[in-house]
Amino acid sequence: MVSRQTESLLKNWAFWCAFGHVGPPVQTQAASAEGNYQSTEVFEGEEARYEPDSVAGEAVENIVRNLPEIQRAILKATYIQYPYHRPHSIAQRLKISTERYELQLKKAQESVAALYKRG
Repeated sequence: MVSRQTESLLKNWAFWCAFGHVGPPVQTQAASAEGNYQSTEVFEGEEARYEPDSVAGEAVENIVRNLPEIQRAILKATYIQYPYHRPHSIAQRLKISTERYELQLKKAQESVAALYKRG
């Protein structure tokens, strides 16, 4: 089992990778003349916003870049592309067996943890 610190480090890396690049800007006003209207009533507070630790994210990115290709692909699929999929589903998308996926994921997580601790 992977430590919570390693898991949070990799999740932070995934958020860091997507931070600021999630999609097109959200339109908050009408495109017509009514778009200049500013309501004096506030119905909702500020939206909660998670900002990843950019120093740790960049450090993990540099570590991941130096991993073997299969481990890079597995980490990217697990934490960035398909974070809510089950292991067998991710393995199918990567066209590898579930056993190989789990073995390589564990190796990649251990490598990231060890290299991050070294600094």
